[in-house]
Amino acid sequence: MMSCYRSKGLIICFLILMIGTAITLIAVGGFMIYVRSHLTSTLKDEMENILMLYYGFDPSLTTAWDSVQRTSRCCGATGPKIYDSSRWKSEHSVLSPRTTGHVPDSCCKRFKNETYADLEKCHSEIYEIAEPAIYEQGCYESIRPVIDMIFFGSNVFVFVVASLALLVSLAIGITLCRTRGDIV
Repeated sequence: MMSCYRSKGLIICFLILMIGTAITLIAVGGFMIYVRSHLTSTLKDEMENILMLYYGFDPSLTTAWDSVQRTSRCCGATGPKIYDSSRWKSEHSVLSPRTTGHVPDSCCKRFKNETYADLEKCHSEIYEIAEPAIYEQGCYESIRPVIDMIFFGSNVFVFVVASLALLVSLAIGITLCRTRGDIV
């Protein structure tokens, strides 16, 4: 009746399977933590670099940045002051011409009907005057909850897959015991 439990081969196989599952779970968990921290820091750096070098000069990137800034109601990668050291501010841009001010129009605050709250203040050369009319939050911070949600979803997926692997290994163990005529 208990020969399944006395079979060293089956017990060793089952233990190896369980240890392998545990090691895989630990490795995947560690990898997910590494990827998340690496991705978030790399994403922030790349957003800053792209904005500083290509905003106003690459049509698709300029359109993408304007769209993100309008829809997310944010400005720049880390805030509006990043534009002060950008190529957009120091060179003439045909795609997003800078008449005055520190930021492009897509950074200027708007009402729900999409009209500008105070475009004149937004375009002020004096930052303290422009500040109340400009979105202060950087776009990285406004998209970060989406990134966190994606990682949460992938972590749940890994947990579900690991749980299923554990259940399958238990089912295999029970099936092996039953095929030998033992009662579990």
